[in-house]
Amino acid sequence: GWAAYGAPYTVHHSSSDPYFTPLPETVMATPTTNSYTHAEALGNTAVNHFYLIEVNNCAGNAQSSRVGAFTFAIEPGN
Repeated sequence: GWAAYGAPYTVHHSSSDPYFTPLPETVMATPTTNSYTHAEALGNTAVNHFYLIEVNNCAGNAQSSRVGAFTFAIEPGN
């Protein structure tokens, strides 16, 4: 299972590129708890969101896999 890291981590975000490079300008937040909510991520069908989590400590750094969040409009069927 997953164990709490106990140190800050960095949430990187892009609304245009699922394969973005994590850079200082892609930093969305540096939470100090074990969860983070991007409240504006859902509800807009025109914008997709892509995230990567990065942890840095004395042993080095590690990055998560990228994940995406999407909101789709419901279209009437035929």
